[in-house]
Amino acid sequence: MGHSRASYNTKERYQAILQTAIRLFGEKGYQGVSIDEIARTAGVAKGLVNYHFGSKEKLLEEVLRQGTGTLFAQLDAVTRTRETAKEKIRAAVEMYLTIASAGPALTQMAMMATFDAAYSENFRKLWQAFMEKNLGRFAELVEEGIAKGEFKEIDSQLVTQFVMAMAFEVLRIAMLRQEPLNPREAADQVTKILFEGIGK
Repeated sequence: MGHSRASYNTKERYQAILQTAIRLFGEKGYQGVSIDEIARTAGVAKGLVNYHFGSKEKLLEEVLRQGTGTLFAQLDAVTRTRETAKEKIRAAVEMYLTIASAGPALTQMAMMATFDAAYSENFRKLWQAFMEKNLGRFAELVEEGIAKGEFKEIDSQLVTQFVMAMAFEVLRIAMLRQEPLNPREAADQVTKILFEGIGK
């Protein structure tokens, strides 16, 4: 019983460190946060942070791994419950916006990491791999729609880039204006433009 309790405490502390890092990175940026502050805020010893993660950089990488794993699991869930490719794409856009708007500062920080020299080459590679996988999963939905006759024959990769650019520009503007974003309404508008165009 004692071993089980110890294991539970270890997992609890591990998650406390991760959740604290997510919040602090989102509030202050990667460079503005130290291991000392993460440990102090999480209520654990600094040595425990180093024991689990080794460095702040490795902690950031684990934040990305867990976040992307959650995103792909949710993407699978929302697309499984929809019938048409259009419904799946609309649900996916809403899901992306919901997740991103829930932690906009961290989302912006991660996207900037692709170009920011402050981040390690390994982290940038992890982020780029995530983006490629993410775009690939979305492109599969477009290709499904083409195969089913819902969409015209079109470059699925280009459509994916177009949709993602629209969705995240909506998010970026909301962040700049410090206005709340309604993911459902934003997803409706983005996909309406995609499916119907802007011509009369």
